Amino acid sequence: MVEYRQEETVKIDSNNLVIHFIDVGQGDSILISKNNEHVLIDAGNNEDGALLVEYFKELGIKKFKYIVGTHAHEDHIGGI
Repeated sequence: MVEYRQEETVKIDSNNLVIHFIDVGQGDSILISKNNEHVLIDAGNNEDGALLVEYFKELGIKKFKYIVGTHAHEDHIGGI
């Protein structure tokens, strides 16, 4: 099992909006979910890919509506 650290999850129940700020070390990764649609913004370093896949599996996420890489540095898009 891959271990991950989740920094913070924000839930706004009236809109079914959930925002996960996922701790991937130096890089960034944010998951935004609403009404069973998911947007991933950045995915950390190359080695963070397995960690994120496990995290998404635990949440039951099988696909994303959008995946956004904010810029082409390895600590933002490597885990994609």
